[in-house]
Amino acid sequence: MGSRRTRFTLAIALMLALGGTSIAYAASRHHSKPADSNAEVFTAHLVGYNEAPANNSPATGDLTLTVGNGQLSWSLTYQGFAAGNQPFVAHVHVGQPNVSGGVSFFFCGGTKPACPSSASGPVTITGTTLPADVVGPTAQEFAAGDLDSVIKAMEAGLTYANMHTPAITAGEIRGQLVRGHHGGDSQGEDD
Repeated sequence: MGSRRTRFTLAIALMLALGGTSIAYAASRHHSKPADSNAEVFTAHLVGYNEAPANNSPATGDLTLTVGNGQLSWSLTYQGFAAGNQPFVAHVHVGQPNVSGGVSFFFCGGTKPACPSSASGPVTITGTTLPADVVGPTAQEFAAGDLDSVIKAMEAGLTYANMHTPAITAGEIRGQLVRGHHGGDSQGEDD
């Protein structure tokens, strides 16, 4: 009788431990909600291998973008560019993985202030994108000023961020925007 009770107690303890572990894991995968309960968070990890065509750049970048209240709030950190090869533009394009698409809006360069140099170490820039900041891409039927359509493309996984440099003018680092978690080093994969 004692042996049966011991096995039963051990089985209950094991189930409780597994249940607790599952809850803890699920909680660790849930990111904190932005202040706006209707907001969505997107992230991208930018590397040269994600560009089309891929390149072997040592530079990296990490973007966090929050959609809410009719605007986008964002933070972009980048590093690893050669001292004489600093980015001259960072922006979001509409395009699926491994395909180049048109520009939608800028973080720095283009219609925004110049990109700060990262020659001395990592740089973080932050800002807000409003409908008036959206430039298209009109050739893909995205009207200038139409932030809602760009957000729909983001939700469908069809937008990417990238940074251009004098050495690789077509784009040195790139990362596909993914909803609610940090994107991996390759298109559409998790860390």
